[in-house]
Amino acid sequence: MAAKQHILVVEDSATQARWLAMLLKQAGYGVRIAENGQEALSALTEWRPELIITDIMMPKMDGFQLCRNIKSDSLLRRIPVILLTALSDPHDVLNALKCGAENFVTKPFDPDLLISRVEDSLRLASLQSNEEDDGTLEKVLFNGEIHEVPARLNRVIPLLLSTYEEAVAKNKELKDSLDTIRALEADYRAILEANADGILVCNREGVVEFANPAAAALLGKSAAELVSQRFAPQLELETTTEQELTTASGETIVVEMSVAATLWERTPALLASLRDVTDKVQMRKQLKTMAYDDELTGLRNRRGFSFMGDKEMKKAARRGDPLVLFFLDLDGLKWINDNLGHQAGDQAIIDMANILSDTFRQTDIIARLGGDEFAVIALDIGVGVQEMLSRRLQRMMDAHNATASRSFTLAASVGSVVFDPSVDETLEELLTQGDAVMYEVKRERKLQRGEAPTGPIPE
Repeated sequence: MAAKQHILVVEDSATQARWLAMLLKQAGYGVRIAENGQEALSALTEWRPELIITDIMMPKMDGFQLCRNIKSDSLLRRIPVILLTALSDPHDVLNALKCGAENFVTKPFDPDLLISRVEDSLRLASLQSNEEDDGTLEKVLFNGEIHEVPARLNRVIPLLLSTYEEAVAKNKELKDSLDTIRALEADYRAILEANADGILVCNREGVVEFANPAAAALLGKSAAELVSQRFAPQLELETTTEQELTTASGETIVVEMSVAATLWERTPALLASLRDVTDKVQMRKQLKTMAYDDELTGLRNRRGFSFMGDKEMKKAARRGDPLVLFFLDLDGLKWINDNLGHQAGDQAIIDMANILSDTFRQTDIIARLGGDEFAVIALDIGVGVQEMLSRRLQRMMDAHNATASRSFTLAASVGSVVFDPSVDETLEELLTQGDAVMYEVKRERKLQRGEAPTGPIPE
């Protein structure tokens, strides 16, 4: 380039202005920056650039008005103007024609394309430098409206060619984007197909639009049978829950279901991931049972009794209701173990557990605390029920001894205490009181020379 050519950049964004200036300076042009249309017109009164590049969207004066002012000035009209536009509306091109712009570049722009447009505009301006421009306007019809545009074809054609070039480029970008989307969708489907977890894609109404092989195997149906059917569980976004599902064979399974938002064929949808946790849930239940239940009798163990008893005492305290705790000691268990063997001792414990289960209600808390000790919390007890239950327990033991074919006779010392909801005491304190009452009953029986049916009550 023999002589440096100068370009006026009109851009209200300082970042965009610096970026444009850098590109143009790297291409060998001199650059001056104006922040808006008014500042640009002021600069043009004292300085003549070879080209003007202006943004359209600016405060105070937009790019269209700036271009009209330039083209209406006989001293400035031959300076080519390039508009920067997002080209989001066909009217942008029409307005560019009406205001007399020579060219435009869409944002975001390709640096090479921008420099190419600058060079073309400068070259065309030098070729047209001696041509007259009488400012004649022609009427055109667009979108049902009549518009006036400059009549000189050599001004109009470059801008129309730029429009076509931009449209072709945008169409290629769109095609490339669609090809990329299709490839990503194919990859997405392949990933879902190969996933070891069951995957269901449902629309917002819960109707299945896709099921992978793992989901089909899990539910005992083919993918084709699942698609277009409503998936029963409620699908809530960003949740992970355990759901019981019934398979095609009628088997009940438990799945861990996670739900997330997704797009399916470019439409908002819900993706449900299903993992079979039936064995895990069953194991959890077994571990819970082992933690709270006595293995020999099936009653609650001490831990289970404490857990449930604490809750019931708190409820009774809130409601102001009394409850009764029975503390039992199986008489003569050491004698049975020593003389008849531990198998007979275990049978005595099981028999006592069965008698307690028959005597009290299912809602009551019955437990084997360990060894030969048992405890019961009887709920919703009315006046006089405490003694009635004690007599019933003795009748049940008598009936058992009369009918059971055992090498021993079952007997127990029983103590009972009433929980007063107005008194602040713990379950352990109540158990200690029950133990003390039971021991007193045992001691009085000895003093009265009472004997266990199997012989003297051992210490």
